[in-house]
Amino acid sequence: MAFVFPMIATAAGGATAAGSIGAGIAGATAAGSTLSTLGTIFSVGSALFQGFSQYQAANAAAKQASINARTAIAEAAAMESRQRRASAMDISAGAAGYGASGVRMEGSPLDIMEQSAYNAELDALTTRWKGQVEATNYRNEAAMARASGRNALIGGFINAGGAAIKGASSYITTYQRPGSPVGVGN
Repeated sequence: MAFVFPMIATAAGGATAAGSIGAGIAGATAAGSTLSTLGTIFSVGSALFQGFSQYQAANAAAKQASINARTAIAEAAAMESRQRRASAMDISAGAAGYGASGVRMEGSPLDIMEQSAYNAELDALTTRWKGQVEATNYRNEAAMARASGRNALIGGFINAGGAAIKGASSYITTYQRPGSPVGVGN
C-alpha cells in the first residue's frame, strides 16, 4: 500500500509543478489512469481473497463435520455397549429373581425373559442405527461444505476475471484517443 501514495503524489506533483492547464490535464489523466489501474488491481485482489477465504472456511467446516461424524459413531458404539451391559444385568437379575422364588424357567417366565432379551437387543441396535444416521448427516454436511468451498474459490476467480475485464474496458473507454487502435492511449 505504501507504493500507492508516492505514485499519486508524483502524478499530482508533476501537474502542480508544470503550472499550465495542459500539464494539469495530463497530470490528472495520469493520476486518473493510475487510480483506475489500482482500483482494478484491488478489485481483482479482493475477489481472489474473498473466494480463497470462503474456500478455507468451508474446508474448516467440512473438517469439523467429519470429526463430528466419527464422534457420533464412537458415542453410539459406547452407548450401545452400555445398553447391552445394563440389559444383560437386568435379564440376569430377573432370572435370579425367578430362581429365588422357585419359578422354573419354562413357559411364560421363559417367554418373558426371551422377550426382554429381544427388546434389549432391539434397543442396542436402534442406538447403533441412530449413531450411523447422525454420522451420515455429518458426512453429507462435510461434502456440501467442501462443494461450497470449491464453488467459492471458482467464484472468486470468475469475479476476479470480471473485475479485470471491467477495469480494462473502463481504461480503454476512458483513455483511448478517438480513432486510435485499442491499447493506444493519449
